[in-house]
Amino acid sequence: HRVSALVLLVPATPLIVVAMILIRATSRGPAIYKQTRVGLEGRHFQLLKLRTMTHDAEAETGPVWTAIKDPRITRLG
Repeated sequence: HRVSALVLLVPATPLIVVAMILIRATSRGPAIYKQTRVGLEGRHFQLLKLRTMTHDAEAETGPVWTAIKDPRITRLG
């Protein structure tokens, strides 16, 4: 699986870089969102993804489901 991921990452890299630039240009905060998740057999891992919500969107409320017309979602989100 790791080899497949690396092979697919190479052609996807320019698109990811452009998306990161657009995210940074249209909202404050980092372009990459990092979160610890629980995987197979209870092992923890770091999830990295492009940010679609405002920086620190859940700082006051904690984790909540996204709603229709959620104000936390960025223009590109």
